[in-house]
Amino acid sequence: MPCVKAYRGKLPSGRRGIEFTTPVAPTGGTGTPYEARWYLHTPGVTLKQNAQNEDFAVIPAIVTNLQP
Repeated sequence: MPCVKAYRGKLPSGRRGIEFTTPVAPTGGTGTPYEARWYLHTPGVTLKQNAQNEDFAVIPAIVTNLQP
């Protein structure tokens, strides 16, 4: 089942990576204290397909690239 998975919180100081914020709350009862998950068929999560017809769960997000 497609889902969006992400670590919770900000990257530690000096670490590289991608951060994002979203107005969509993670799917209740899923994930861990360290990981958030957004599953299809919950509010704000939509299905997209790539050119190879692979399914992906998608949420709106504002992305901050912390790569050098």
